Amino acid sequence: MKKEAIYRKHPLDSLNGNPLTEAIEVIAHEDELNKKLTFKPTFEKSLTDIPAVYQQVFLERLEKVHVPAPYLYGIYNKFVGLILDGYSKYTPHSAETNKLQMAIALAARKGERLEEEFISRTTAPSVFVHGHSGVGKTKGIRSVLNVIPQVIKHNKFENKIFRQDQLVWISLDMPSTPSTKGLALNFFNCTSSDLI
Repeated sequence: MKKEAIYRKHPLDSLNGNPLTEAIEVIAHEDELNKKLTFKPTFEKSLTDIPAVYQQVFLERLEKVHVPAPYLYGIYNKFVGLILDGYSKYTPHSAETNKLQMAIALAARKGERLEEEFISRTTAPSVFVHGHSGVGKTKGIRSVLNVIPQVIKHNKFENKIFRQDQLVWISLDMPSTPSTKGLALNFFNCTSSDLI
């Protein structure tokens, strides 16, 4: 889902002045998030008064009912907090970012590896959700992610041209076997179909 950037100031000054952080909308109240996550189908008529084919339509809608679990607000806060913190470290217009982009471009032109001085942290913060099979972990996580824009399209920031698509998150399923090839296939299937 691609969305046009709408910039908002945050209460933390360290998150302002950066188009990547200001474009992230924060849902600050649990009841507001719950409204976005809840889906209850509407029924126009009594099921007994309509033909069986229409009854089947209603039954299909019942499978899509979603009432958010209380822990989803905590997961939402964790996801958005990690996203904001990650983007706060990379301001696109900063001299440091321009230096890094130039170094990557030069190394790519020469067919060389990037110098060690430009490589910092090699691990990313993560979130671990566990529980019994079938209790709604995957559905809950996906519903929370669907509230956060996946791709944000930037055109202009603070009256300066800034054309860039910001990939905020991706979601991929881990293969059932410890296969690197399976993980790579899931990654490329995810990025090619979900980002359009």
